[in-house]
Amino acid sequence: MLSALEQTQMMLLQAFGPGLLTTPKNLYSLAAKKSQLAGYKDPNIFFNPPPDNWQPPHPPPPPEIAVAQIKQQGEQAKLQQDGQLRMQELQAQDQIKQRELAASQQVQASNDQRDYMRTQAELQLKDQMHQREMAMQDIQHAREQEVAIRIAYINAQAKTEAAEISGAKGPKDGGVEASEAAGANG
Repeated sequence: MLSALEQTQMMLLQAFGPGLLTTPKNLYSLAAKKSQLAGYKDPNIFFNPPPDNWQPPHPPPPPEIAVAQIKQQGEQAKLQQDGQLRMQELQAQDQIKQRELAASQQVQASNDQRDYMRTQAELQLKDQMHQREMAMQDIQHAREQEVAIRIAYINAQAKTEAAEISGAKGPKDGGVEASEAAGANG
């Protein structure tokens, strides 16, 4: 007889779910009665009485809703994955740009250093050329002074010789003139 009651409870549970016609308390009472008839005084060694505030679990959603939820979860997972991939792409692009910028800055620094060195070399070369030109002008000036001194020396020597020649000719000529004058007189 208890077996027939148990079958009836199971059919009602399957048809309507727990709580409408059969409650957890009803199921516990039947199980407790069966254990007492089996000779056990305390049914709690086999079964626990349900709490008074027990609520049945929510029934699963209909298959259409479950499929829609699964699709939505799949779409959300895909969107999240796409977002992560996009974020990784942006990070990779940012890293590439940072590397390119660093390389560009390094090239620019190298070019600036090269330009600075070239400018320094040009300035040094111009300075050396100016110093050479000044030295050449000094040498030219020294030569001109030396030539002027030689010319002045030669002119002075020539005047001295001319004066000596003039002085030597004067008494000689004067002597000839004097002897001629004396010969004419005498």
